[in-house]
Amino acid sequence: MGRVAAEPRDPALPAARPRVATRRRRWLAAAALGLGAGLGPTLPLAAAPDPDPAPTIPRDPNEAPPLPPPGGQPPPDALRRDLDHTSGASSRRRVWLTAAPVYASFRLPFLGRPSVPVRGGGFALSAQVPVWRPFGLRVLASHTMHAAFDQYTRNDDEALVQTAARGMVQATHAGLSATYTMDIGRVLTTLDAGAGGMFIRTPDAIQDGQLGATCRPEGVCDTGLTCSAQNVCRVGLTPHVHGGFAVDVLVGDHFSVGGELRYYALLRTPTNYPVYLVAALRAGLRF
Repeated sequence: MGRVAAEPRDPALPAARPRVATRRRRWLAAAALGLGAGLGPTLPLAAAPDPDPAPTIPRDPNEAPPLPPPGGQPPPDALRRDLDHTSGASSRRRVWLTAAPVYASFRLPFLGRPSVPVRGGGFALSAQVPVWRPFGLRVLASHTMHAAFDQYTRNDDEALVQTAARGMVQATHAGLSATYTMDIGRVLTTLDAGAGGMFIRTPDAIQDGQLGATCRPEGVCDTGLTCSAQNVCRVGLTPHVHGGFAVDVLVGDHFSVGGELRYYALLRTPTNYPVYLVAALRAGLRF
């Protein structure tokens, strides 16, 4: 019996289509898997939603935790300008020299003149050294000049009579005082009290008791004058007590500026309550 030769299969026949489709599916699946493997790590994963989110409650400021010590103050800053003054420069023992232009006012019972303020000005110098912090000693000196004018009065005949001459009332003072200095960082506040002597020179005499004239009965002379052995009124040393208040601000390691107010009471005429008041602007050098 003879063998029958099979003819080549037609690819368009239905029996050949399933195999071609299967190969195509495999290629597409492999391409999809490769593409998914390449893009998968770069795609972010969506966060799972919180099944029970907590509600947002407004916070009471009174329930906030307390401020950090010390009491919520700012922390120390090494770049702050006042550290040089508060840490070492203002607390070390130093000699403090000051110079000041001053405004001064006399209200003293000068012979032949009304008891009104006689204003003027001058200068003052002082040197202060610490002894035992905050106490110290201060040596001070000053000189002021006050313009005075001619004074007249009427006698029993209603005629004008001169009682005092024109000129300058000059006061030269030197003294020693104890000081108490309060160091408030860059601000230095000083209280002081002490005693000393003052030379007061008035214009030339018009009547007895004034400078260069004969002493009045019982050796009485004008304020600041003494009766000499020749019974003539001369400039003499007038003891006094004084007290002052000063405020200075450090503007550098060695320099300061400030102001001062000082009152003097003369001890030779305590019943007349003499007044000598000085106000000054100070410039200081500390070393």
